[in-house]
Amino acid sequence: MPVGNSDSGVGLWAGQIMFAVDNINQYVDWWHEALPGSGEGFDHEGTLTSTIVVPKITIGLSNFWNLTLSQTIGNRYMNWNGDAKTIHHRDEGTNSDFLNALGGYFGDTKIIARYLLFNDGEGAGKRFFIGGGLNIPSKATLTSDPYFLNEEVASNHHLLVQAPLLLALISLRLNLFLFQNHEQQNLKNVLNFPLLFEDHV
Repeated sequence: MPVGNSDSGVGLWAGQIMFAVDNINQYVDWWHEALPGSGEGFDHEGTLTSTIVVPKITIGLSNFWNLTLSQTIGNRYMNWNGDAKTIHHRDEGTNSDFLNALGGYFGDTKIIARYLLFNDGEGAGKRFFIGGGLNIPSKATLTSDPYFLNEEVASNHHLLVQAPLLLALISLRLNLFLFQNHEQQNLKNVLNFPLLFEDHV
């Protein structure tokens, strides 16, 4: 079986199956001065920790068609290192609900079919894939505008992004592998088109 999968530039032949996991870990120690006009006479500081894994499976439907299913799983947590109360920060994570956000550990689910226009198999060579599929956004999303600072929505949630219910996507990827000097060149373009929306407010 070749190293990698169609998502990373190596296509699978008919009947081949590839399991892969992407992992992202991030730790940010942040700080900024008091916001102008906030009336808060103290600095803001804390940490932001992210742990995200994306398991995926790619199946070679034929020597030219590959199908990939991936699921984003993870959590981001912001820690507020301060005793004073502020509407700008607090201890919060993407796993829990908030006033204007739905929490959860599961992110987007993607189903992508790719056609291998060029596939030199293992070793040096070129691969050129075109594909399309569906991106099913996470249910963890904002439910109202995070920038209103009135009495109803006085505390904005920093860590979630509102998304449509369903997205169509088109993917183009060109990979050139030059194994003589361990060089790899990639060109990738992905376009997303919203299909369905959900109105929370």
